[in-house]
Amino acid sequence: MDVLHLIAGRRVEGDGAEFAGTDPARPSEVVARGRFASVPEVDRAVAAARDLGTALRDVDRLEVGVQGRAARDFSPRTVTVHLGAPA
Repeated sequence: MDVLHLIAGRRVEGDGAEFAGTDPARPSEVVARGRFASVPEVDRAVAAARDLGTALRDVDRLEVGVQGRAARDFSPRTVTVHLGAPA
């Protein structure tokens, strides 16, 4: 399985060093591979999270909660669609 980062609703491979995750019960078995995030990618992710927090301050929390439960999915995509941003 390839591991990707989710930054501002987009999947990003990562520009850092490669890594491989192994099964703890079978350390020789690789179960996931990916790349670590670079410093600029981490900065973009932090900025996106900050922007989302700022945007959510202006949203009626009850309305968001009801929509999230109704959709059974309170994912970043649900939030960006609710706020009218491109998903």
